[in-house]
Amino acid sequence: MRIYLNGAEYKSYRKILNDYGVSYACLNYEYIWSRTPRFNLREDCNLFEDLIATSGGLYGYALDDYRDFLNENADMFSFALAPVELDDCEVPIYPHDRYAEYYEYYVTYIDTLNPFAKQKYKESREHGAKIHGVDFDAPYLCSLNSGTWMRGKAGWISEFTKDHKLRVHKATYTVTAFARDLKEKGYDIDLDKVKRMDWKEIAKVNCVAWKKYQDWRENG
Repeated sequence: MRIYLNGAEYKSYRKILNDYGVSYACLNYEYIWSRTPRFNLREDCNLFEDLIATSGGLYGYALDDYRDFLNENADMFSFALAPVELDDCEVPIYPHDRYAEYYEYYVTYIDTLNPFAKQKYKESREHGAKIHGVDFDAPYLCSLNSGTWMRGKAGWISEFTKDHKLRVHKATYTVTAFARDLKEKGYDIDLDKVKRMDWKEIAKVNCVAWKKYQDWRENG
C-alpha cells in the first residue's frame, strides 16, 4: 500500500516534504496551470522516489494541456489521475470510476456511499484491479493520495498512534503535546511557533505523522 502526500507543487510544502524525507508525493497540475508559479519539475521534484499527478478540478481543453505536461515529463510519473481517459497520453492514466468498470482507476469517498459500491470495489480488487483512493483509505485500495497533512491552517492535527493508526484531531490544544514528543525524539520543531499555531510548524508536525504512517503502510 503506497501513500502519496499532496503538496509537491507548493514550494513551502515541498520543502517540508523533502526535509522530512517523504518518498512518495502527488502534484496537483491545476495549481501550476492556473497560477503559473516558478516551477521546474525536474529540479524541484527530483528528491521524490515516486511521483504521481492529479488534474485537480481541471476539465475541457485544460486537460489537453495536462496531457501535454505529462507527456513532456513522462519519465517523472508512475501514473496520473484524470476525470476521464486521456488519448495519446504516455503516462498511465487512472480515470475516475464510480462503477468499477476500469482495470486501473481512482475513487473518492463520496463514490463509496453509492449503493453496493464498497462490495463492487472489493470484488474489483479481488479480480486484479488497481484502485487508487483520493483523500480516504479502505482495504480494497492499492494506493491513495492525501492532503490532510496540509490542513494545519484549519486546525487539523495528525497523529501516528502506537497502534499504527493515523488519527486526525480538530482540537488545536493537542498539537503542543505531539510537538513536544517529537522534539524530545530529536525532530527540529519550534514549540513556541507551534503554540502560536504557525501553519508551517504545524505542517511539520503533521508531515512527521504522515511520513511514519506512509512508511508503515509501505513496509507493514
